Amino acid sequence: MRYDFFIATLYFSMASFLIFAAVYIFTRRELLIGIKIVGLLAVANVFYLIGHAAVILSDQEIYIIIYYHIYAWGLIFIPVFWNLVSSQQKNKSVKIKKRGLAILFIIPAIALISELIFPWNVVSEDLGFIQSLFFTGYEIILEANISSGFVGIIFTKGIVFYILISFNIIMYFLSARNYYISYQKKQMSSKTNAYLMVLTSLLFATLSGFGFWRSETVLIDFSPILTSIAVLIAFYALFKFELFDLTPLAYRQVYEEATSPVFILDKDRFVLSMNDSARNLYQFKFNIRDPFSIEAVYDNNTPFVKNLFHDKNKEIVFTKGGKKTYYSVVVEELYRSGKLKGYLLTYQDITAHKMEMMKMEYMATYDDLTKIYNRRIFYVRATEDFDEAVINKTPISFIIFDLDDFKDINDIYGHLAGDYILAEMATTISKELDGNILFARYGGEEFVMSIKGASPEEAYEVANRIRKLLEKHSFVYEKHKIKVTASFGVSGTSKQITKSFEQFLKEADEALYVSKNNGKNQVSIKE
Repeated sequence: MRYDFFIATLYFSMASFLIFAAVYIFTRRELLIGIKIVGLLAVANVFYLIGHAAVILSDQEIYIIIYYHIYAWGLIFIPVFWNLVSSQQKNKSVKIKKRGLAILFIIPAIALISELIFPWNVVSEDLGFIQSLFFTGYEIILEANISSGFVGIIFTKGIVFYILISFNIIMYFLSARNYYISYQKKQMSSKTNAYLMVLTSLLFATLSGFGFWRSETVLIDFSPILTSIAVLIAFYALFKFELFDLTPLAYRQVYEEATSPVFILDKDRFVLSMNDSARNLYQFKFNIRDPFSIEAVYDNNTPFVKNLFHDKNKEIVFTKGGKKTYYSVVVEELYRSGKLKGYLLTYQDITAHKMEMMKMEYMATYDDLTKIYNRRIFYVRATEDFDEAVINKTPISFIIFDLDDFKDINDIYGHLAGDYILAEMATTISKELDGNILFARYGGEEFVMSIKGASPEEAYEVANRIRKLLEKHSFVYEKHKIKVTASFGVSGTSKQITKSFEQFLKEADEALYVSKNNGKNQVSIKE
């Protein structure tokens, strides 16, 4: 059996796993202290594993030397990253002083430079002092006990290598101390995990100490497997609770207890899950164990669903007990690796916003006192009717009227009485009007109407009917019977329109003043 193949395969497999772990770590959004350094630790172990696996499989001296360089890069940086994680855990901060960081990386930097200076090809002559700082030399070994055809290499350690080992021992001991302090401060989620990190750090300090007393490297180094396991231990001990217990629990709780209804759909728009708010909103009649599409939720309203997924946002209203609740349904597409995997439907309660907008729209449209159209809206709507009459060559007429002696009512009975008269009058008249008549408060006690399809003569009849209605109506305010009359002016045409909208209003206003001057409580028409 080729044991070297088995060992190399094990190393490559572990390296592949650590690559996925590093990608997972670097793509996490949680603000976890030390997690990014653990990611760097995983990357360093990948170099450590792949480099040594390649050394084991190679049978040519030049390639063995090249791959050993890669192997050494991981060896150099693993201890310092391990210590950085422990320091961040102890201080509960990701911030590291630049000066302290620079000092911490002095020895690794010197070791890296010394290692890079060592020849990358076959050494055929004695090495100089500089080149032999990390390794002073090497020997190619044919080891039949491992497997037939196996070619290995043993390096003789240089002074910088010994300095690096000493530095690594210190790093591991300091790490054990940091984790112990973290335990004492109760900064770690579990006593067991704290002890696990302390013991792991001490174990590597001990193993590094054994390496210090050897003048040569080993033929097959099993420490890459041990350091890789240590990375997994660190990830589990330091972040298992936050990533796999606390965070999912928080996500689940936010999802289940959210006041906003939420649906999770697959890519075919079948419902996979919904929270309690969604069930309550629809008083759910479906069995979640049986697959059903989102269209079934919307009573198979295919056009609505089609527009919803096209626009990604639609308003929907629910009526319960006569009370309306408005929701904005937001569709979010869920992607993984660039491929659509499903959808997230979130309902946002916009009732308050909707009501405020409706209130503002009402205030911008209607007069607050009389509850009929205000002057601005009258101009907008009446201009539309006027333009339509111009195009279709149809009749249109206008009425302007004013309450007679309204100032006397305010002076005698007070302004509240005047407000009552205006509101009561508007309500009374509105009940008598059909859909072709646009009625609005023009200002103060003055009111205006536009009548589509009506000749001036027909408008005159409408005005006279309203005049008589007001004259006969009983206005009672605080037991006071108040007589109210009004004067009217009418303008318009039953022929092709040759005047402007403003001119017709001016003529109606002039006719109103004719009524006032002729004794009030009458209707005048502009010929």
